[in-house]
Formats: sequence, structure tokens, C-alpha cells
Amino acid sequence: MLSIYLHRPITCSNGFLQPLDCSSWHRQCLIGDAVHKVAVCLPQKKKPMNAKFNQLIQTEKPVLIDFYATWCGPCQTLGPILKQVKDSLGERISILKIDVDKNQEIAAAYQVRGVPTMMLFQNGKQLWRQSGVMSKEQLIQVIVEKTN
Repeated sequence: MLSIYLHRPITCSNGFLQPLDCSSWHRQCLIGDAVHKVAVCLPQKKKPMNAKFNQLIQTEKPVLIDFYATWCGPCQTLGPILKQVKDSLGERISILKIDVDKNQEIAAAYQVRGVPTMMLFQNGKQLWRQSGVMSKEQLIQVIVEKTN
């Protein structure tokens, strides 16, 4: 399926599109009796999952991932709790926040259906997963138990 976005409004009486000239991202199209430049968005091949994300979860140091959304109230509650966890555990853990609206491919790959969802990784393996808000003490306990 092609999505066509016009650089200027259609002023022609009929909406018939006929390509006249083609380049990789732009075409001139005949729309009725006028020629317009349009941008053509071709279907893209599926990109591999974010390589940087994969690199981050492959470390010896445990990584706590918080899948969140800016519009989510419980996610906003969890933010300061995660800061307290980081302050308590220091360099023993990395905490990464991933906005599911901006990183839909990663969220889909890990089947994140609700936010907040937290996952704990070490050496590329998922050690734990939980949805919802938890206290600082509960999170620290899970991290210590799962990574020792």
C-alpha cells in the first residue's frame, strides 16, 4: 500500500493519479489537469529490533527496563520510585526507561500490553517481568533475589 502526501492542495476536479516522472522519494503526478509534486512513502522492510537495546541487555550488570507511557498515571508514580532504587543500588544496576509510544517495535517484540511493565535482564536473558507499580523495597528485593 502506498501513502501519498501532497506538497500542495489538490485543485483539480478529478482525483485520478498518473505518475509522470519517478525518483526514489518524489513523483510528479497528473491529478486531473494539473501536475503536482508528491512525496511517496513506499512500504518499508521490517527493521531489525533496535541494536542498541540488544547491546544494553547483554551486559553482566543487571538492567531493569521500565516500559512506560507519558500519558500513564501509574508510570508517573513509578518514576521517582525507580530513582530511589537506583540511588540505593548505585552501580550494581542500570535502569532504562522506554516510552512504548516512541518505541513500538521493542514493546511489541516483548509483548508489552500494559504500562508500566518492568523487566529485568542480565546477560541478555529476561530474569523477571511484572506489570504495575511496586514499592522501592519490593523492587530491590526482586533485583537482589533474581541476580544473585
